[in-house]
Amino acid sequence: MALEAKYIKFDDKYNTYMIIFSNYLIHFDMVRKMGDHPVSAGFVRVDDAGNVTCYGESTSTGLKSEPEDSAIAARMLGKS
Repeated sequence: MALEAKYIKFDDKYNTYMIIFSNYLIHFDMVRKMGDHPVSAGFVRVDDAGNVTCYGESTSTGLKSEPEDSAIAARMLGKS
């Protein structure tokens, strides 16, 4: 069974990091709670084979997924 969720990648002057969260939450609300500088956002999918793909965009923040986001999410989820 595939897993789908939302994500936001943040970049402050010290770190680049990603949070993955439920599809029921809104990207913009998560950005407000985190208070850091979002640089990309969208959706993350883990298929039955364990492949991780980030795609799409967040309409509430105007941010799109970036090509390197899938690799970051895979490392976070222990799938790389």
